[in-house]
Amino acid sequence: ILLLPLVFWLNYTHVFKYYEFGVGLTDSANDSAEFFKENNLKGPIFNDYDIGSYLIYHLFPEERVFVDNRYDAYSASFFDYAYEGSLNDETVWQEMDKRYNFNVIFFYQYDKGRNIRNFFYDRLRDPSWSLIYVDKYVIIFVKNIPENESVIDRFAITDINAEEKLNSLVKSPNFDDQVAAADTFSLLGKDDLASKTLLQVVSRWPDRAKIWMILGEIELNKNN
Repeated sequence: ILLLPLVFWLNYTHVFKYYEFGVGLTDSANDSAEFFKENNLKGPIFNDYDIGSYLIYHLFPEERVFVDNRYDAYSASFFDYAYEGSLNDETVWQEMDKRYNFNVIFFYQYDKGRNIRNFFYDRLRDPSWSLIYVDKYVIIFVKNIPENESVIDRFAITDINAEEKLNSLVKSPNFDDQVAAADTFSLLGKDDLASKTLLQVVSRWPDRAKIWMILGEIELNKNN
């Protein structure tokens, strides 16, 4: 039984969990790493510690991770300042970005770490970064530099083209894909598309009670 945490929404206090039965890799688990390699993305990578071992498996030795969950391999000060500080303090993030010259942000997008969703929100509104990949597990940003121009031109996801770029997730028969699309719409400030997608979700899975609650929160947060 694999326990997969789903969706920190809006105020990020509501967490969905579900059980997926089976053995081996979950569906599309390797897609983000394959996307990284197929498009010749290069580090340095800023990643969350939960996905560090995944990146080591797929990308070592060509690429090194910023952190992983071998807690004895990193100092307490590194975790507290360099990692947590980057997620929670924009000044620290800019300092670490300058020091390590990150080229890719590669995160498990439903990591329960403090302030991660707000960190994504800040990067979406940071002209230095472009969102280029989302699936039900991973979110990837690349730095806006000439070396990444081609991949940005092909894959950038913005508030303008989000409906087109996330169409495969929206149309997927998989619950998690559709929720990931709605979550990304919400990050991009497209609550109309988030609501539309969630209504599609509950029309197919009406027993997912918390989806109804999130739809209510979206309505309550409107100015009307």
